[in-house]
Amino acid sequence: MSTTAPDCMTTLVPQGREVFLPSIVVAMTVTPETVWIAMADGGVEVRDGLTAGLLHRFASAPRPTSVTRIWSLIAVTTQSKGPQVWMGLSSGSVEVYDARSFALVRQMNKHAGGVYCLAEFGGYVYSGGSDFKIAQWSAEDGRLIRVLHGHTNYVRCLYAEGNAVVSGSDDCTVRVWDAGGGEAQLTGHFHGRAGVSALCRVGVTMWSGDNDGRVIAWKLNTCEALRVLHAHGGRVASLRKIGSRVYSGGADGIIAVF
Repeated sequence: MSTTAPDCMTTLVPQGREVFLPSIVVAMTVTPETVWIAMADGGVEVRDGLTAGLLHRFASAPRPTSVTRIWSLIAVTTQSKGPQVWMGLSSGSVEVYDARSFALVRQMNKHAGGVYCLAEFGGYVYSGGSDFKIAQWSAEDGRLIRVLHGHTNYVRCLYAEGNAVVSGSDDCTVRVWDAGGGEAQLTGHFHGRAGVSALCRVGVTMWSGDNDGRVIAWKLNTCEALRVLHAHGGRVASLRKIGSRVYSGGADGIIAVF
C-alpha cells in the first residue's frame, strides 16, 4: 500500500453562470434538463440545466421544534414513469417526485433515522440512514425489497453498480454487499478511526474518502487497500470519476484531482 499526493495542485477557474443561493448546499442531483439543489434550511430549488433559471422551489417544512431537511438526492429514470428525483429526509422518509411536474409520486417510510445517502443501479434504489441500515427499493413502484444489516453506526455513503453495493459508515468501515441476495461479502477496516464519507468506483477499484481528509483506493473483490492519498485538511465531502481522473471535494474548500 502506497501513500501519495494529488497529481496536481492548481486553481480551478469556474466557467459559465454563478448562482447565489439563500442557504448552504447539502446535496445536488442532475436530470437531463434540470439541476436539483437541496439546502441546509430545508428547501430545494430546481434550476434549468442550461440557463440556471429557477423553475421550482420546495419550501422547507416547519415542525414544532425543528425543520425537516433534505439530506440526499438522486435522479432515477424509470421505464413506466420517466425521470424522477428521490429525496432522503432527516425524518427518515424517502420521497419520490416527478422530475418534470415536481409532483409528489410517493413517500416511503422504513428508516428509524435520517436518510444520509442514496444510490441507484439496475432498477433498484438504495438508501442509507442514521439507523445503521440500508434499504433496497424497487425504482418502479417504491416497493421495499429488503433491509441490509451490519453497520454499527450511521451509513454515510453508498455506491451501486453491477452485482455489488458498497457502503461507508461512521463505524469506520466500508462494506461490500451482494446486490442480488443482500448478504455482506467483505468488510474493509483500512480507514482506521475515521468515518467513511464518500465513495466512487474506477473499474475494479473503489475509492473511499473519510473524515480525516484521506482518500483510499482499494480492490473491490478483496477489500485490499492499494493507495492512501492525503488530499484534504478536513472531511472528504464527495468523490467523482470524470474521464480518466478522480476528483475529490473537501470540507476545507479544496478540490483535489488525481
